[in-house]
Amino acid sequence: LARRSAEQLGWPVMDADVRFQAKKIMDAAKVPIENLSVHWTLKNSVLRLDPMSFTIAGGKIDANISLDGNQKPVLAKANVAISALSLSKLLPATSKVTKPLGTLYGRLDMTGHGTSVADLFGSANGRIAMLVNGGYVSNLLVEIAGLDVAESLRILATRDVQVRLRCAVADLSLKDGLATPQVFVIDTTDTIIGVS
Repeated sequence: LARRSAEQLGWPVMDADVRFQAKKIMDAAKVPIENLSVHWTLKNSVLRLDPMSFTIAGGKIDANISLDGNQKPVLAKANVAISALSLSKLLPATSKVTKPLGTLYGRLDMTGHGTSVADLFGSANGRIAMLVNGGYVSNLLVEIAGLDVAESLRILATRDVQVRLRCAVADLSLKDGLATPQVFVIDTTDTIIGVS
């Protein structure tokens, strides 16, 4: 994760209230951000993006984010909802991944301290929940995740194939930057893996 710091120089002497909308923003990965709408405020050294929403890869992101510059280091709070994000549109195709990757739904609720993304996640407390519905996944990755050594070796000795993913669910609790799975399930046409 990025360790570049976002210093809050000038925050104590500045207030702002900005509403911004954009139809389409192109990035380097050629996955456009569309229908961006954000209300950006800065008051008493607290920066808020509330609400912020945009569409990307066929799905929608809704977020409320705050950065409190009165805290040292900065206190960040984020509530993010991900709806119907197409992983095939988001992630570039490769010679080994040619079939659809499924649709991602998720929720992130966390707080953390720091001036970089790495610091924030390294101190994070909260919860991450994700669901991937449909698509295909590497059979080898599924067998390794399930700790099936014999089947993994058989696939390595022959040829890996893509198996249909019925769903994958992960519910992680965050405590001081450490993620602990409360629920983790991968359900394919070949294997079911569950951790709780």
